Amino acid sequence: MWYNWEEAEPQESLAGPAPVELKKVMLDHRKPLSVFGAVPPPRTLPQEKVRACVDGMAKTIRGLQPDAVIVYDIQDEKSRSGEDRPFPFFETHESRQYAKDLEESTGVPTIVYQAIKQEMFETSFEKYAAETRNNFGTQYLVFVGASASDAEHPLPSVSDCAQEVASHGFMLGGVTIPERHRDRNDEHHRLMEKTENGIEFFTSQCIYNADNAIWMLRDYDQLCKSKGKKPARIILCFAPFGRESTMRFLRWLGVEIPEGTLKRILSRGSARERVEESNQVCWENFRRILDASRKLGLTVPLGVTVESVSKFRDEQEGACHLFNILREELDVYYQCSC
Repeated sequence: MWYNWEEAEPQESLAGPAPVELKKVMLDHRKPLSVFGAVPPPRTLPQEKVRACVDGMAKTIRGLQPDAVIVYDIQDEKSRSGEDRPFPFFETHESRQYAKDLEESTGVPTIVYQAIKQEMFETSFEKYAAETRNNFGTQYLVFVGASASDAEHPLPSVSDCAQEVASHGFMLGGVTIPERHRDRNDEHHRLMEKTENGIEFFTSQCIYNADNAIWMLRDYDQLCKSKGKKPARIILCFAPFGRESTMRFLRWLGVEIPEGTLKRILSRGSARERVEESNQVCWENFRRILDASRKLGLTVPLGVTVESVSKFRDEQEGACHLFNILREELDVYYQCSC
């Protein structure tokens, strides 16, 4: 069965989405959760153009009506793979401010994806936490660990940071990497440790290999059952591509794209056709994960997020189409599970 991508047009909502109590949805295992990813504009952009970026993204968000928007904090990460970065690194505007602007423009809750970095500790981490909550109104944070080789001095872990900000009223998320589970077979223990230190949900690295994700979810589910613990929600991430340069960037980020999948996508004639094929692959992988979760009787609550890692319009539009398709699949999965 192939999805009819021509019917997958995002629908503009003039009224905008109704406010959502995100924490209540996040913790309710009976409800699906759909999130859209956004990246702040370059720091070099003049303020009036930043406002135009906010307005443009707000229009997209109102059309998609996600449960939340996750705003990414982009880092250089020189040591990530030992290979040259496919795209030049550019510093972005403050992710917390961009998230605040989007939330004020749309009424949709925002999640700030925060890389642990040196400047968070220049005065005190307590001050950073208070500023994040009081000045920017951030309620939802996803911490991602610092690269040891990128930092001048060893930085606290995700669990350390979670414990430090526990008193500030955040709902805290972490990152899970299915490929790391394939390589080390211990990602389920990492998830358990982080939840014991205050992490309440996780976003995954972008998925192009469903088997890695299924294996990780199964092992985490079994570990939670053996310990009598309620599993945290895991938000599975997907991102389309239609160009070899975008694919190289995904791989540089650590995403495993099997060779057969790569050839299947890049063999299509145009960039738009390759984006459609990439969306088809993501849909098939998501269906496989949901089918496996149902057949294995997994109790891990799932969510989905779609992000665009590209500046090209066809890949950005592809991300919007993919969001609609995967949200629909997740809704059906939860309807059948209830």
